[in-house]
This record gives sequence, C-alpha cells and structure tokens, in this order.
Amino acid sequence: MATSRDRQQATKGGGLQAARVRPGRDRKGKWRKGKPRRHGGKPLVEIDALKLQECVKLGLSLESTAALMDISRDTLYEVLERDPAARKARELGEAQRNEWLLAAMAKNAAEGNAGVQVWLSKQWLGHVDRKSIEVSGPDGAAVPVSGELGLSKLEERLEQLISRRERQTRRAPV
Repeated sequence: MATSRDRQQATKGGGLQAARVRPGRDRKGKWRKGKPRRHGGKPLVEIDALKLQECVKLGLSLESTAALMDISRDTLYEVLERDPAARKARELGEAQRNEWLLAAMAKNAAEGNAGVQVWLSKQWLGHVDRKSIEVSGPDGAAVPVSGELGLSKLEERLEQLISRRERQTRRAPV
C-alpha cells in the first residue's frame, strides 16, 4: 500500500515508483490517483494503422496482413477488437477496396470483359446469382399432372383417408 510519502517520492523522482501507485481507495477511504497496472503477460502490441489500411485495401487476408506486420493472426484479431483506430483503418481499407472494385467493374463492363470483377464482387461485396424458374403448361395454363400419381389416383387416395378417419371417430368413445 503506497503512503503519501511514497507518492511524494514518486512524483519527485518519477519513474518506477510512480507506476506502482494504483487508483482506488487508500486505508482511510480516500481516492488516490495513479495508472492502473497490468498484471504480467506480454506488452500490448501497437500496429501501424496506415499499413493495416493499405493491406486491406489491396485485398490481403488478415492472416497475410498479420504476417507482413510480423505478428500472429490472433494478435491482430485482439488488436482489432480492442483498438478503435485499428478497426477504423480496416473499415477504411475495405471501403477503398470496394470503391476500386466498383470502378474497375464499370470500366471492364464497358470494354466487355467483366469475368474477374464479377467473381470479386461475389467474394467481396456479397453479390449472388439468383435464378427464378416459372413452370406453366400450354398457353400459360397449369401443368397437367401425369404419371404414377395422376388426379384420379389422388382423389381415390383422399377418399380412402376420409373413410379411415370416419371409422376411427366412430370407434372412439366420447
């Protein structure tokens, strides 16, 4: 427990003792000031936000980005989780990448070669192909049912089910 004398020495000498004063209440119940201490472990990693933004802008995976920054993938994910500046850099990089992709798609579509950009738009922008199929008979009418279960067989099966249900209700006591 740091006393007022320890705090006076820490402020005069600076350095190590100043870091030992923890915020909270002292023995008398008064608030004391100081920096919270971390308890063990590796020091927190700081990353270059511009480098992160450029890597994301180029379309590199977070695994590749972490390797370029000489940190582990898990460390990069931890930094992105706790550091708002890193998250913002990632978002800006993604926005720049998507903007570039849309411009390239428009240019290549005008030139008639959009295959790669379509694939990238599906990967990065979440575009999907949707196909709808409409089935109709001659002149837009309903499709006739044929084969093993024709209309007559369906009617016959329905009558069997109805008669079975009636027999079951007659047997059941009320």
